[in-house]
Amino acid sequence: MSRAVTCGLAIVVAANVLWFVALELELYWPLIVWSAPFVAALVSYLAPRRKLVLGLSMIIPTVLSALPFNGLYQLRGNPVDFPGLDGAMSLAAIITPFTLLLCGGGALVGWMACSRLHKNKAT
Repeated sequence: MSRAVTCGLAIVVAANVLWFVALELELYWPLIVWSAPFVAALVSYLAPRRKLVLGLSMIIPTVLSALPFNGLYQLRGNPVDFPGLDGAMSLAAIITPFTLLLCGGGALVGWMACSRLHKNKAT
């Protein structure tokens, strides 16, 4: 189970780092950030059990990892939509429902793929 958690966290942090670098290079690639929760939850198929719970648990690190990068981007003198601590709380409240949907979808797809794979191995 720790391998799945480690892979999921690495995906989320790597996506936020790539997003930050892309913004600094004045590139706009929203797919990097919006696909990361889905892929991180999809990796939950690596876990031996409780795949859906593990996939949904990626919500917390996804939301919490976005906040420091938003603050760092602001500290570098760039304009952000939600500045300061109050802005971070607003940002967390806004992205949590979307992250819930993305992680839920990724966990469900990973669970279905894993159960189908095990069903095919049994026959």
